[in-house]
Amino acid sequence: MDLSQLTPRRPYLLRAFYEWLLDNQLTPH
Repeated sequence: MDLSQLTPRRPYLLRAFYEWLLDNQLTPH
């Protein structure tokens, strides 16, 4: 999944949001 394709103007926000999702809901550990 390439998040940068969704909003190429703000990839850093998507990166932070994705990391937040991993931290709060999608942690495989």
